[in-house]
Amino acid sequence: MTTDAAVRPSRVAPQRRGTTVPFVLLALAVIALLVLSFTTASWQALRAATTAALGARARAATDDVLAQRIADWPADSVVFHELGVTRTGGASSAAGAPATWQVVRTHPLIAWLRVVVRVDSVDQGADRAVWLEPPALPLDAALATTDDVTGHDPTRVTAALVPFDTDRCDATMPAGPTALIATSARGDGVGVWTPLPVSSPPPASWRALLDAAWPTLRARTQPRDAALLPLLMPTTGWQAARLAPRDSVLTGVAAWRGLLVADGPLTLDGTLTVIGVLVVRGPLHVRAGALTVQGAVLVDDPGRSTVTLGGASTLTADRCAVAHALATVARPRISPLNVWHAVTW
Repeated sequence: MTTDAAVRPSRVAPQRRGTTVPFVLLALAVIALLVLSFTTASWQALRAATTAALGARARAATDDVLAQRIADWPADSVVFHELGVTRTGGASSAAGAPATWQVVRTHPLIAWLRVVVRVDSVDQGADRAVWLEPPALPLDAALATTDDVTGHDPTRVTAALVPFDTDRCDATMPAGPTALIATSARGDGVGVWTPLPVSSPPPASWRALLDAAWPTLRARTQPRDAALLPLLMPTTGWQAARLAPRDSVLTGVAAWRGLLVADGPLTLDGTLTVIGVLVVRGPLHVRAGALTVQGAVLVDDPGRSTVTLGGASTLTADRCAVAHALATVARPRISPLNVWHAVTW
């Protein structure tokens, strides 16, 4: 009996020690899991902080390249960007980060600029709207002037029912009285102007707007001899030109696409066709010739003479043609907001 009692405790003791092993292993596993979770969280936090820092550097580099593109963008270069066609190129930030840019002009006075910059293997892109800001001109009618207007049949002053560029512009000048802004409209002694357009008086701000815009127009237009005006062709493009005062009498056949400024009186004895905007800083007299404009005509005559539309003049208000013309003297202004996007190659 004594021997059996001494043996039994030795058999029970190993069984009790064996039952604690799983608990120890489980505790070690929990500790290992906690250590792994802490290590993973720390690594993810470090990675997130590193990525955020790289993203901030990439955004700063992107803003730098955006500013460079606007600063290097000449005022007249936008007009040579064909609508709907994307142009691409390479650049680098001030810190030397490589970048690519894309420009697409979606409207005569609106373009989109996309820049993608790589900083330490992080790609950051941004889209910015670029607004083309032309001088503020009172171009709310086919013909706008503070003078009286005379004309005779078959003179026509109307608003376009279909815009010049139906794909890019959908806003047209409204038909009705706004086709002519003048002190008065009347027929001359040669013939009856039928139908006689209804004229609206120019607003009080008309003179201030024109006086403020005139120095800018002179600075952003190139002098050109009237005899060298090209014939209007579909491939001519859009340009801005200024006729010197000595070109006051225009004969023969001439045409222009864009903005044409007459820096002084303009007398037309020939045929002039303008798609865009014609600005005359002085009297406008269409005598034996014919004036055809799709866009707008602006006459600023400090001497307050009468605008004469003889011959067979046709003036058609078209906001889209006006926008195309004003783009030739517009300055690019980048929008204040970025549209950031993730870049995946």
